[in-house]
Amino acid sequence: IQSQQKYGLLDINLYVSNEDSIAPIKLERQWQLAVRPAWPAIQRNQKALLNTQQSVSLNIASDDLMPETLKGELLVSNQPPINLAEHLQHLLKYPYGCLEQSTSSSFPWLFAGSEKMSLLGLDNLKIEDKPIDFSKRTQYLAQGVKKISAKQLSNGGFALWDNQSSEEMWLTVYASHFLLKAKEQGVAVPGEVLKPAIKRLQQYLRSSRSDYNYRYSEYPEHLTLAYKSYAAYVLSSIKQAPLGTMRTLFDYHKKDARSGLPLMHLGIALAQQGDLIRSQKAIAAALEIKREANQYLGDYGSTLRDLSLMLDALIRFNSDHAGIERLLTELTDELGKRQWLSTQERNALFMAGAALKQNAQAQWGALLITAATTSDGLEISQQGDFKKYLSGEEVSQEILLTSRNKDRLYADLNISAYTQNPP
Repeated sequence: IQSQQKYGLLDINLYVSNEDSIAPIKLERQWQLAVRPAWPAIQRNQKALLNTQQSVSLNIASDDLMPETLKGELLVSNQPPINLAEHLQHLLKYPYGCLEQSTSSSFPWLFAGSEKMSLLGLDNLKIEDKPIDFSKRTQYLAQGVKKISAKQLSNGGFALWDNQSSEEMWLTVYASHFLLKAKEQGVAVPGEVLKPAIKRLQQYLRSSRSDYNYRYSEYPEHLTLAYKSYAAYVLSSIKQAPLGTMRTLFDYHKKDARSGLPLMHLGIALAQQGDLIRSQKAIAAALEIKREANQYLGDYGSTLRDLSLMLDALIRFNSDHAGIERLLTELTDELGKRQWLSTQERNALFMAGAALKQNAQAQWGALLITAATTSDGLEISQQGDFKKYLSGEEVSQEILLTSRNKDRLYADLNISAYTQNPP
């Protein structure tokens, strides 16, 4: 049997008979055969940012695609299109286990209570067609604590692969942050693990920069500021960050920042310990610093990771802060440039997206016109995300979206189909 260029289920009918009157044979059989191209389907994407009363035409080229396989999905929101489901699924099934990967893949379980997942619209997620059992979150958090604890050194810090490796300062704070949050949620974190970790963070804040090896950073001064500021941020959440030390760190070392994240961490820590003046200055400075993509700073970061963590921290600190809108715009721009993401970036995006979803959402409106709507279009009045699945006919023609919102709207159109010819 040779298939032509067709997609879908084909019927195969078999008829067998003979002309023997003594032992007649008359058989009829039917089968269905799934037919599709011998190459994978492709996906295409178009993102748009709309200001008040602005209209945008969404039209992704599809002339080279098989019409019967074409389908699309349109997401419109007053928040950037952060695909929480994709990032969560990737993190929860991630198989590898260095300190960074173990911590990044364990962090989402802190948000994975069934009530929170329902709020985030993630309560029906599946991995490899199997529903995720969020009732086992405590079990998975305990597994994360066990994996991370196995990498703790005798001084309370943490190493990348095992407790015989070299200490990683930024990751030590990252792992300690997770352990503290897990304990806050009732997970059994051994005191012989958490207490030395907290003590090590306190030592980081008090220590001089010459105590550590900076073989992996082009800017050792930035790395020092990064892990110390992160340590201050974590310790301030349990009121154990010394205010005088943080003031000194800001006054004399803010110039060392090559990214806004350290000063965002330090600014929030200063506020939590009572110094609002320096806090405002640090956060304002954080919003002005742009991380350069070609610099390796040794803090496991990137522009995308840092913007996401800054957004998460700022929303949780002050959900009405004017800097949130600015970070949203920068994060949306950066997302449009990226195709592949690290576990660190995925976790940071998930945390930022979860913070945005849990933040109070204003009502917004828009007008949508597709091939399936009337000429007057579909009036959208929404709180949160608006999602619409599109037919091949709708996707192949112009889609017009007009904002009725006083603030920005974000549109994200995705289409998938098989190409008519082999790649």
